[in-house]
Amino acid sequence: MTTQDFLIKWGVYGLAVGVLCDAMYFGTDGAMTVGVCVVGMAAGALAQYLLRQNLLGCLLCSLLALAAMDGVRILARLFWGDWELGAMLSLAGREILLSLIFVFPVYALFLWVYRRVPRKTVL
Repeated sequence: MTTQDFLIKWGVYGLAVGVLCDAMYFGTDGAMTVGVCVVGMAAGALAQYLLRQNLLGCLLCSLLALAAMDGVRILARLFWGDWELGAMLSLAGREILLSLIFVFPVYALFLWVYRRVPRKTVL
C-alpha cells in the first residue's frame, strides 16, 4: 500500500466518523466532519511513519487525537468567553481518560477481525 493510499484510507475513515459526529452532536455546523477527517489523516501518518502499529501506538494516537479535539473546543470557548479555563480543562481531562478506556475493547475487536480477514483483498 502506498503512502497516499494509506493517508486516503485514514482520511476517509475520519470523514465517516466526522459525519456521524455532526449528525449526533448539536451545533457543530460541519466542523466535526472536517476536523475528524484531518485528525484521521494525522493519525494515519503517525501510525505509518513514527509509531508502531500496536496497542501502545493506538493509545498514543487516541490520546493525541482527543487532546487536539478538546484543545480546539477549549480555545474556541475561550475566544467567545463562554466558560472558565479550569472547568474546561478538568472536564476535558476526565473526558479523555474515560474515552481512552474504550481503546482496549476497540483494539481487541480490530485485532480479532484483522487476524480473520485474508490479507489480499479486492480493494
